[in-house]
Amino acid sequence: MKDNTSHSWFIYVNDILSLYEFESIFDILNSIPNRESWKNYVKKRIETFWRQKITNMAEGKSTLRFLHPMSMNCETVHNVWANTGLDSISIMKANVKARLLTGVYTLQSNRSRFNKYEVSAICPLCMDEIEDTEHFLLQCASTDTVRNQFIPKLRTLLYDFNHEIGNLVFSNNSMLLRVILDVSSPQVPILIQTFLFMEKIEAVTRGMVYALHHKRCSILDLVGS
Repeated sequence: MKDNTSHSWFIYVNDILSLYEFESIFDILNSIPNRESWKNYVKKRIETFWRQKITNMAEGKSTLRFLHPMSMNCETVHNVWANTGLDSISIMKANVKARLLTGVYTLQSNRSRFNKYEVSAICPLCMDEIEDTEHFLLQCASTDTVRNQFIPKLRTLLYDFNHEIGNLVFSNNSMLLRVILDVSSPQVPILIQTFLFMEKIEAVTRGMVYALHHKRCSILDLVGS
């Protein structure tokens, strides 16, 4: 008897059923499922809803080009955070990587996009090329000393695992970039996407990303970044 502006329990339940596109409460009461089948049904409905919602929100956003919502499992955290643990240093490193992966890490290309007439997109470190994610992680000559501490470790990991995959990754900057940012991406060879091996890759790449970030901040004197 209550209308939709009511704060009654029934209205809340009805709104939730509508949100996740369940049958009406009357249909459910007419054919009450057993506990296990209802639990699985609810779980599937909710997961499908949020997966589709996240995918729709991400579609067309250039900042999320490295993130693949359809490959994510709603029951687990993203691979960037999966092996971080509770160590504060690891959490800081994962945070920087997550910012790059989701396009909210501020590089010159980002700043220029919003103020192109006053802010140059050229890298303020090397002054040679546009500072985008690829340049920052793989190409900037000013941070080569940092990068060269980690790339050989990643190369050894991949070549020892599978020589052909090592060749594939290191002959293609786009593929290498994806391995560094998100080894769980569907665009990365599935052979290396075992939990233990991804954990090893994540440890190396997380350290590399944070070290590059720290070096960049030091050169630009970005205190507290």
